[in-house]
Amino acid sequence: MTTTTATDFKIISIEPETLGRFKQSWPCHDIHPDVDHIVVAFHDGDLIDYDLLDGDDNPLGSRTNTHVEYGCDTDEGSALSALFDDALANYRVVLDNPELIGQILEY
Repeated sequence: MTTTTATDFKIISIEPETLGRFKQSWPCHDIHPDVDHIVVAFHDGDLIDYDLLDGDDNPLGSRTNTHVEYGCDTDEGSALSALFDDALANYRVVLDNPELIGQILEY
């Protein structure tokens, strides 16, 4: 039996500025315009959950645009997958307090 520790989990906040730069670099991103920031959770490098949030921290569920709206023929979700991979590879530690459950991470 293996024991899961807080270091096995990474919860990363993808900040509005990062999301904005990503949207500019990926024209067919399919991310709904109301999404202000994203919180994504990984366990041992595997995606386990994510929340799309508006500017007031209200969850938006899986609100994406249709590819017809943008005239794109890319796979739905491929932009989010790439963004999440980037976040996992390039996050920064904002706060590391041993009294917290885990580190506070941003991308």
